[in-house]
Amino acid sequence: MTEAKATARHEKMARSKKEKVEELRFRISTEQSSYGKKKADGKQRIKELPKEERPAAKAALDTELAGIKANIAKLKEELKEAKAAVKADEAKSKDAKKAQ
Repeated sequence: MTEAKATARHEKMARSKKEKVEELRFRISTEQSSYGKKKADGKQRIKELPKEERPAAKAALDTELAGIKANIAKLKEELKEAKAAVKADEAKSKDAKKAQ
């Protein structure tokens, strides 16, 4: 009976880790889309500005885009760690099945 409970608990934990991987992939995709749209919109807005205002607007846009890039990098690192955790769980469960 306790083995069944433990198996169910481990399956639930593995499933939640896989769901986290999928959530991170979605968040990265969303951030990358946001980055592209902001970059294109920002460039278009800068073109419409008078020449003397363009450098300041470009610097502001670059700062904003750098923040988004940093967030994407952080999410990618989290994704890498989450994938490693899922892979480790799968390897552990394979070893456990072989031992039986």
